[in-house]
Amino acid sequence: MEEPQTHTHFPAKFCHLSKDDCPALAGVGARSKRLVGIKNINVYSLGFYIDEQAAKKVLGPKFKGRTVESLSKDQQLCSEVIQAHSVPKTVRIVITSRMVNGDRFSSGVEESMTPVLKQLGDESSLHDFKQLFSGADFHQGLELSFSSTPEGALSTRIGDKEVGAVKSPAFTSAFFTMYLGDNPVSQDGKKSITEGLAQVLADE
Repeated sequence: MEEPQTHTHFPAKFCHLSKDDCPALAGVGARSKRLVGIKNINVYSLGFYIDEQAAKKVLGPKFKGRTVESLSKDQQLCSEVIQAHSVPKTVRIVITSRMVNGDRFSSGVEESMTPVLKQLGDESSLHDFKQLFSGADFHQGLELSFSSTPEGALSTRIGDKEVGAVKSPAFTSAFFTMYLGDNPVSQDGKKSITEGLAQVLADE
């Protein structure tokens, strides 16, 4: 699938760390941001991946009898996906701007996640997350991926190297809230993702 704003191609399946851990693509989007003195730029493109079989097993009974159209517009679906740590999910990001470095990327994530983490009482995890990008060589085309674990941690990969994990279920929920919450960083991305999730779970 191609992300329409950045023309980034996302494969139908993506393996975060292991060839045995390759969830399916649910949807794509782009993160835009206005930098000081510069018009809006596309910071990165993103693909949202989910283990379809696990999603059907864990979440399917909760939405039994629903159509794709009704499910794709239901915020409860997004909330359930965010909280379901037993359903493997991954966000794959491709940096699309030459102006993005590690500090700008992690600061942007911090800005988006802080309100949610305040509500959850877990702001301290942001420090651990930002440390993962220390010394990372950010450049246009760099790939990053963030994947949930059954324990609720968020595993992070930069390029082809795993750099660590934030072991906080609250942080992991806040991270996926950036893409599926009420105020997502990419409205088009959320629409694409929810439509894909609805296709997986709806009874046709």
